[in-house]
Amino acid sequence: MEVKKINENTIRVLLENQDLTERGITVLDLLGNQEKIEEFFRSILDEVDKEHSFSDTDAVTFQVMPNRNGLELLIMKPTQDSQPMNGMVEEDTGEKTPNIADYLKEHIFNDLSQDMESDDRRTSLEDDGDGVSGYIEDGGEYSSYVIKFASFDDYLALVNVLQKDDLVSNLYLYQGNYYLELVVLADTTDTNEEANLLALAHEYGQASSMRSEVLHERGKVIMEKAALQVSKYYFLEEK
Repeated sequence: MEVKKINENTIRVLLENQDLTERGITVLDLLGNQEKIEEFFRSILDEVDKEHSFSDTDAVTFQVMPNRNGLELLIMKPTQDSQPMNGMVEEDTGEKTPNIADYLKEHIFNDLSQDMESDDRRTSLEDDGDGVSGYIEDGGEYSSYVIKFASFDDYLALVNVLQKDDLVSNLYLYQGNYYLELVVLADTTDTNEEANLLALAHEYGQASSMRSEVLHERGKVIMEKAALQVSKYYFLEEK
C-alpha cells in the first residue's frame, strides 16, 4: 500500500490487489455491498491517519477510482470549495452516496470495454482459432439462450460454477438487469449436456424471452463472445 499526503485536507492511498487480499477483501466484494465499502474505507482511514487529523473530523469523504491493479482512494476533509464527485462516499451525519457500488461496476466495465476494443483483444475474440465464427457462418447447428440476472453477483455465482469453456457468451446490461446470452454449439454439446447446462444457469438466473438483438441495440454491451472466460479472469481468478 502506498500512502501520500497531498495536503492538509487530502490523503492519497494506492491499494494493489495484493493489499486488498491481505485485508480479506476483493474488488468483487466492493461491487455489491455498500456497508462493506464504507467499513473498508474507514479501516483504511484508521490505518493511514496516524495523527487522527482526519478521523477526528466530523465529515470525511472518500473518492474511489478502481484500476486493473487495485484501487486508488482519496480521503478528504471538507472545505468551503468542496464539490461532490463521482465515486464518493460521504461520512458525516450518516448521509451516503447510494450508488458507489454501481460506480465501481461502471468504471470497471468501461475498462473492460476499452480492452475489448483494442486490436489485440478484438482479434483474439473474433478470430480466436477455435472455429466458432466460421462454424456459425457455415450454417453449423447451434442454440441460443438468454438468461436474466437480478444482480451482477448472481451472474458471477454462475460463472464460478460453470466449467464448460466452449461456449460463446455475451453479457449485457439493460434496464438495471444483467443478461447473459449463451450460444451452444451442437458439435461440442450433446442434448443431455445442454439440458444440464441450462438447469445450472437457471439456478442463478431465469430464462428470458429477450432477444439478443434487442439487448445489443438498446442495452449496454459489457463483454462479447467470451464473457464467461473474461469474467472469470477479471473477477474470480487470483492475480
